[in-house]
Amino acid sequence: LVERCSRLIMNGAQAAQMWMQNPNEFEKPDREVMAASIDLLSGIVAGLRENVSEVLQQQNFLSVVPEVLKDTALQVKQSAFALAGDSAKHCIQYLAPFLPQLLPQCAKALRENSSATVSNNASWAVGEICIKVGSDFMSKYLDEIVDALVSTLRSAQPSHRQALLMQNVCITLGRLGVVCGQQMGKKFGDFAQVWCIIMKDVRIDGEKMTAFQGFVNMVNANPQVALTYPVEFSGAIASLCPPPPQLHQPLQQILSGYKQVPLTDTGTWPAMEKCRVRERRTPDTTVASDLAKVTPRRADDPVARVFGTGALRGTVT
Repeated sequence: LVERCSRLIMNGAQAAQMWMQNPNEFEKPDREVMAASIDLLSGIVAGLRENVSEVLQQQNFLSVVPEVLKDTALQVKQSAFALAGDSAKHCIQYLAPFLPQLLPQCAKALRENSSATVSNNASWAVGEICIKVGSDFMSKYLDEIVDALVSTLRSAQPSHRQALLMQNVCITLGRLGVVCGQQMGKKFGDFAQVWCIIMKDVRIDGEKMTAFQGFVNMVNANPQVALTYPVEFSGAIASLCPPPPQLHQPLQQILSGYKQVPLTDTGTWPAMEKCRVRERRTPDTTVASDLAKVTPRRADDPVARVFGTGALRGTVT
């Protein structure tokens, strides 16, 4: 079965290349067969999990991934990035030889953002890969990938699919922050505001927790960014209240650190005075109560004033 799928995929990829170069001389290949074969291999990887290594030892069918990603068909790209993500999750050692080709292809798909589903799978694949290969390997590709992810955030159009894509891109940026915290700190200012806005509304689950571990690393590497976007920064932290055990102390340390930041005469960060309140609202005591759980504060504590309800947009969900 694996051998037949691999043969169909490679034959289809070669036929697609010839057709794209000379469409008048060659017949258009059946991309549905290619995509279905790739999906079947993904199912094998996801089903066998780590045990898929027994199959890959006999035939490393992951060699098809860089080849099929040269195709222009979106359904083929979508399936190929899904296979890459599943393989990174369960058998990274067999995908590793192809990463120098695959990671630039992920970045290219994200920059083009021609399909929300393709970009979503490319982003997810990057997130799974970076967790497994570590900072030394990822550092060579980090600038290209982060720039592509940020470009996707900026070019996304309002829609349900694009909203899910933006959430997943932010989760991937957070994962990169876990692995390459110092390097990501240098890039954090390029996407910090939109990251905080989007992640505030993401449901609390394991992926959000991992992303916020990266957030902590990026803030520690570049704490000045939070002073630029205090409203969004506080809203993102508030979305975790009460914070999970693994994030309680890191968030407490971050907030305690901002107690040392000089404030203006009005008791706010300078950036706060630039925020115009467009409507008067009743203070949300629930948010204030939840924020108080992050770190103990006195009523006259400067951090309490900065991270109080007046600094928040929206509500904690």
